[in-house]
Amino acid sequence: MKILLVEDDKQTSDYIAKGLREHGHVVDQADNGRDGLYLATGEKYDVMIVDRMLPGMDGLSLVKAARTSNVRTPVLFLTTMGGIDDRVAGFDAGGDDYLVKPFAFAELLARVGALARRPPIVATTSLSVGDLEMDLLARTVTRAGKRIELRGFGVFVVKPRKRGVGRNPRTGEEVAIPSGKTIRFKPGKELQAHEDGDTDIDDSNDDDF
Repeated sequence: MKILLVEDDKQTSDYIAKGLREHGHVVDQADNGRDGLYLATGEKYDVMIVDRMLPGMDGLSLVKAARTSNVRTPVLFLTTMGGIDDRVAGFDAGGDDYLVKPFAFAELLARVGALARRPPIVATTSLSVGDLEMDLLARTVTRAGKRIELRGFGVFVVKPRKRGVGRNPRTGEEVAIPSGKTIRFKPGKELQAHEDGDTDIDDSNDDDF
């Protein structure tokens, strides 16, 4: 793995980097927040290890800025602050895990490995069945590569097989769908949840497409 380590304490940074390299990982080191952000946004990493308290730019600000720049690399925060509020602040900033100093290197290595095994987050903006494809953002439909002319998008029904998530066809954002529910989308209106098999649904105002 390629790992970015942002830690201003040289002894701690070198100790972590040495251990990671001994396990076959490539490690880039930065000793301040600004250099860390420069590397985070300019290079591709599998995991970032970021200290909370950094000169130039603190760890929270670094991760927030990286997330704003669409960097989705998993982040493990290192800190001496182990309070609940501190942990929550780290997660809210975009962190994925938290390790309080002092720590055992074996635990850090295990947490890094767990973060690297997480599947990447990929935004889905299209749906396809066979040769039929729907672009949820452009609001177009094609079959076998040929565009089907539509006068608009009508009612969408999203039925999850199990409890899970659907996707808002207007924004591409994920929407939690309780098991046994049907999500109906009408242009210009909010998503509505109904019980499966519910026949008492007012479609009188559906847009005529």
